[in-house]
Amino acid sequence: FGTNDTDLSYNSRGNGTATSNNHHRQYPPPTNVRNVSGSSVATLPPPFESSSSHLLSPIPSMNSLADLPTKHPYAPTPMIGKSFTLSISDSGALCRRRRVLLLIDQCEAIRPPKKRKLILSNMNLSAAEIPIAEIISGRLRDSLVKLSLSGNRLIRIPDGLNKSHFSSLRSLDLSQCGLQGVLPGGSWNMPKLRRLNLSHNQLAEFLDESILEGMPELQDLDMYGNGIYEINISRGKYDGEERKLLSKLESLNLSYNNLHYLCPDSITQLESLRSLKVTNNVLKEIPAQVCEMNLVELDVS
Repeated sequence: FGTNDTDLSYNSRGNGTATSNNHHRQYPPPTNVRNVSGSSVATLPPPFESSSSHLLSPIPSMNSLADLPTKHPYAPTPMIGKSFTLSISDSGALCRRRRVLLLIDQCEAIRPPKKRKLILSNMNLSAAEIPIAEIISGRLRDSLVKLSLSGNRLIRIPDGLNKSHFSSLRSLDLSQCGLQGVLPGGSWNMPKLRRLNLSHNQLAEFLDESILEGMPELQDLDMYGNGIYEINISRGKYDGEERKLLSKLESLNLSYNNLHYLCPDSITQLESLRSLKVTNNVLKEIPAQVCEMNLVELDVS
């Protein structure tokens, strides 16, 4: 049977290290993936068993395997039909770690005028596996324009995200991350952020004042598909000066939430707002003050 060796570090860095101009990054040791899918094997040959110490994930789907050796520290999880997946949690975490660090290095290697965008979407990462310290310790600190963590199993905000300075970040995508309850406050410091996507989570409240104060340039806020029941926006401070929060917001999507009422005092202070979507909520009425705003789009269906 064939073997596919997958090493996510650079090919010329077999020692598991990567070097950039300003720092030296240590990668976890390489791992192997052995694929016996679609074969006629009935048992795993000795080379497979003897290499189990380096095994990340065997892929034995769609073949004639009746069972797997029990002496190894992995066990099958049966699935429908003849397919099942094996995994070792520690090895899986190492593999994800290597992938994340590689993507960070690749992003750092991008040279202007191309924009540095770090896409860590749909990688099955937990909040603890998002290395915020690594992201802001190198070249990306002052040059990262987009960070996407969408489609991961975060549940909570990664440590450091709400306490780090992202001086050039313009787009942050935290959609479909299983975020629950209330986003933590703190010293959110994203002075150039223009787009924030928090859609398809389980948030119960609108963004806190301490969060909004750190995003003075925000233009597009997407909170579609959460559990928000009210909007309460007050005045905040930025650089010591009092100013209206979300003063530059142009688009607000709160469709598919649990809104019972639109507070006119909060909505009408969004002087730059042009698009307001509140479809599929439990609103009984739309305040006249909201209808009189200079909106291009008002969706209340």
